[in-house]
Amino acid sequence: MDGDKGPDWLHEAAVTIRDEAVRFMVTVLQCTRHPRRFAAAWFAGDSRAPNPIGYVSTALAVTAAATAVTGALVGRNSDDGLWSSLATATLPYAYYALLGVLCHAVLWLSGTARPLRASLAIALYIGGGPGLLLTLALDLDLLLHHALTGHVRFEPGLADTPRWAHSILMGLALGTSALFMMALASAFRALHGGSRFRAIAAIVIALVVSGLLLGALHAAFEFGLGVPHYVIYTGPPWVDLWF
Repeated sequence: MDGDKGPDWLHEAAVTIRDEAVRFMVTVLQCTRHPRRFAAAWFAGDSRAPNPIGYVSTALAVTAAATAVTGALVGRNSDDGLWSSLATATLPYAYYALLGVLCHAVLWLSGTARPLRASLAIALYIGGGPGLLLTLALDLDLLLHHALTGHVRFEPGLADTPRWAHSILMGLALGTSALFMMALASAFRALHGGSRFRAIAAIVIALVVSGLLLGALHAAFEFGLGVPHYVIYTGPPWVDLWF
C-alpha cells in the first residue's frame, strides 16, 4: 500500500465483484448441466458455490433487471416502485423454495435422513440456475410476442399470435420449465439417494400439493408467479396452467 495514496479500495471492490460474478456463473452452469454432481459435491463440502441466500439474491437481481429491460423494450408502462419490482421478481424463487420444502416432506416420509435446510438450499441453487433460465426465457417470450403482435400481454391460448408461433412461444416456456423440474429431481436424487422414480414422484406430489394451495389462493384473488405453475381447483376447469 502506498502511504501517500491510502488503500486502493476501488480495485479491491472490482476484484471482489469479479470473483463473486465468476463464482455465480460457474454455479449456474454446474446446477444446469450437472445438477446431480453439483448436489453431491455441495453436500460433501467439495463445492466453491456461494452461500444459497447470496446466490439466489444475485439471481433475483438478474431477474428483476431483465424484467425491467423487457418492460421498457415492449413499452409496458409500470407505476410500480423499486420494492414492488423486487417483490415481483422474488415470487419465482419463493415458488422454487416451496417446491423444495414439499419435495423434502415427501422424501422425509419415505425415509430420508437429510435435513430440511439441505433440501431448501438445493432448491434455491437449482432455482438460481435452470430456474433463472426459465424466468429469462419468459422475458424472451414476451419480446417475441410483442414483435409479432404489438401487444404487451399474452392473450389466453395465444389467440393473438400466428399459429406457427405457438410452438416456439410455448416451447420456450415449457421446455425451460421441464429443464428446471428435471434438474430439481436429479439434484434431490443425489442429495437424498434412492431411485429416479422416487425423486420424480416427490416432484409430482409437490406439484399437486402446491397446485392445491395455489388453487385456494386463486379462489380469493388472481395473481401470477412469473413462471409456469399448475393451479388445481375444486371445480371446473379443475386444473389450469398459469404464468
